[in-house]
Amino acid sequence: MPRALPRADQLPALPRAGEQRPARAAAGTPGDPLDAEAFRSAFEDAPIGMALVDVSPGAPGRFVRVNQAMAELTGYSRNALVEMDYAALTHRDDHDEDDGRMAELVDGAIERYQLEERYIHARGHVVWVIVTVTLVRSSSGTPLHAIRQAMDIGARKQLDGQLEYLADHDPLTGLFNRRRFHQELSRQLAYVRRYGGGGAVAMLDLDHFKQINDTFGHNVGDEALVKTAQLLRDRLRGTDILARLGGDKFAILLPRAGSSAGQGAAGGAAARAARRQRRGRRTGTCADGQCRDHAVRRRSHGQRR
Repeated sequence: MPRALPRADQLPALPRAGEQRPARAAAGTPGDPLDAEAFRSAFEDAPIGMALVDVSPGAPGRFVRVNQAMAELTGYSRNALVEMDYAALTHRDDHDEDDGRMAELVDGAIERYQLEERYIHARGHVVWVIVTVTLVRSSSGTPLHAIRQAMDIGARKQLDGQLEYLADHDPLTGLFNRRRFHQELSRQLAYVRRYGGGGAVAMLDLDHFKQINDTFGHNVGDEALVKTAQLLRDRLRGTDILARLGGDKFAILLPRAGSSAGQGAAGGAAARAARRQRRGRRTGTCADGQCRDHAVRRRSHGQRR
């Protein structure tokens, strides 16, 4: 089992980067050198970034010592890091929260803190980390330095982003899904109730879509859905919300549009999609020796206050 780290009042004063380490004392001598060596080993060999940070009024936040994992995480050498403070690594949008929590830590309002923030790598890109900070005090309670531990969570952030995207988007077309469309519709309805105005919702589906799947296969049906989504997206305004509700059904939310405007926009998008599909048939867009085509039906519902 791993040895426990020493208590805060037992931590030795570690040499700075580039200074010679003192020779290890014999076991049993005053100052418990075994504890000192255990801390040095835990600090130097940690698989996550670790740093001792100055908390004195003259140079708050300056790195006093860093381990190799911190250098690898940030892309800076250890000698370069000890010439910097943690704010120089931290994304400017994360400064206020980190600085505020550090001040609370030094004042004794909190014992430790943990937050997710962005480091700026030496090469300029963002590295997402989770930072855990604790304070080391002397036996009299005087703050000595802070210990910052930083772990790379970039892979987790990427996965979180993918899951968040899949929760709101149709994986085939990349459009919003039914869940997100309902959220956007509820938000628009709340806005209209509060501020007035109008809006329109258009519902579209593809004629004979089952026949396309049955005749040419689901791959061709998927291609028809993707092309339809692209055509509709190209025809709509940037403020309009386009979603695939499922199967061959699409929905369009047109903020600040009445029923006539909604019908015009939906009708124009549907007509363009149908024309492009017919043009594709005339120019020989075929599968398995057979050409395909489908029409787009539309229904429009307007709302006005």
